[in-house]
Amino acid sequence: MQAWSFLVAHDKRSFQGNDGYADVVEEYYLYDSGVPNHRHVREGDLVVLRTGKGALGVAVVEEVERTENVLKTRRRCPHCKKTRFNYRQNDVPHYMCGRDECGKGFDEPLVVQEPVTGFKAIYKGTWRAIGDVISVAEMERVTNNSARQNAIRPLDLAAVQELLNAAEVPDPPVSGATSNAPAKPIAAGKTKQLVTVRKGQDQFRKALFERYGLVCLITGPNPQEALHAAHLRAFAKHGRHVAEEGALLRADIHQLFDAGMIAVDPETLTVVVDPRLRVYRAYAALAGRPLQVPEDKTPLRDALSDHFVQATSMWIKTDVFWRPAGAPVVVDGLIRHP
Repeated sequence: MQAWSFLVAHDKRSFQGNDGYADVVEEYYLYDSGVPNHRHVREGDLVVLRTGKGALGVAVVEEVERTENVLKTRRRCPHCKKTRFNYRQNDVPHYMCGRDECGKGFDEPLVVQEPVTGFKAIYKGTWRAIGDVISVAEMERVTNNSARQNAIRPLDLAAVQELLNAAEVPDPPVSGATSNAPAKPIAAGKTKQLVTVRKGQDQFRKALFERYGLVCLITGPNPQEALHAAHLRAFAKHGRHVAEEGALLRADIHQLFDAGMIAVDPETLTVVVDPRLRVYRAYAALAGRPLQVPEDKTPLRDALSDHFVQATSMWIKTDVFWRPAGAPVVVDGLIRHP
């Protein structure tokens, strides 16, 4: 097994030689034969998805798809025909070649279509979001090369695992692709979750950032890349985007919230936690925590209540862990104590 860091840059790149890639961070990573180290990523490798601010999540590669002769738009310096140049918004000419051998400016790059081999590293079945627990500086300390501009960089596997353990990040599930046992048929059907999440809700996400800032409702300030726009009520049922019925949640909290393992008590406006999470110190510590947004921006209590009732009805009622110690709880008409 090898460990890699995958840079998720999207539209925040200073390098202007290509259009970037349409990654879905929680599911797969796209790259091509022009990216250093593209040949070496394999099924079973550990990958850490990162931005310029820190790590977003960790996963094990389940499959690497390969597609030949993909046309890629490249922008080149019209003088030296290389792709290493930068855009300067406030200077003229706007583009400047970054190669010492050239260093010339120009108004528009040379745009060409070039065939490359495309790759898609798939890991959606092993993805674990880790929020902001690993910084850029910590990532650099476990990186095996100094080429910060590279999208794919080798990591010291043992050092990465120590870093994840120190941050109390559970190991990603082992990819089935690495097992020697015959693959079992995948059962079809449906599974019930509390909230249906629809991707691409740009306006809803923008409205939540305007309302709450870069703040997770449960854990507090987080980098934008780690925050998801969450509906407190199932979108499939109500079919509407209402900022007062939504919240920003850190990626891992969002997954647990949708799974009904974390909720908000609508009476006390404090966090409640499924007993199954007690073995995870970071999540157990959230029980009884007040919301991390100003009182005048608290989501609608009716929406919080709907989610709370559905979530807690699924928990083990004889093991009341999700309220502050000593607080009596009424369950099925009976007063219980933790």
